[in-house]
Amino acid sequence: MRLSQWIPEWGWWEWIQVTLFAAVLLLALIAGLVCGGAMTTGDINVKVDEEFVIELKGNPTTGYTWVWKASEMDDGAVVLLESWYEAPATDLVGAGGTFKYRFEAVGEGRVTMMFAYAREWEGVQPTDESRIFKVDIR
Repeated sequence: MRLSQWIPEWGWWEWIQVTLFAAVLLLALIAGLVCGGAMTTGDINVKVDEEFVIELKGNPTTGYTWVWKASEMDDGAVVLLESWYEAPATDLVGAGGTFKYRFEAVGEGRVTMMFAYAREWEGVQPTDESRIFKVDIR
């Protein structure tokens, strides 16, 4: 058997197209694995005076943390009660855990809460991983 019988007899243009397609596919796969998806949306339904917790995976040893902000028009409808980091149940050095944020809904309305996984001293960058949660308070 010769190797040439397994390789299609394409011209240079077809080889360029296949190579570019494979490169784009590989980059999309890597981006999905590294970022875990660019944005996740979550809907939370609570009543006034009810508490809720948002949990986000992360690793503080990298210098990254979740920075959050509520939409300006709904400012004051939710209050952060506490936040903490829960380490993973493993002895692996540098393994990521979970950042947890406990909020209380103090006013009716719909609040959009935006979280960005960023280094606080660098500020939030457009390329930072982000999560958006829409909180309906009744």
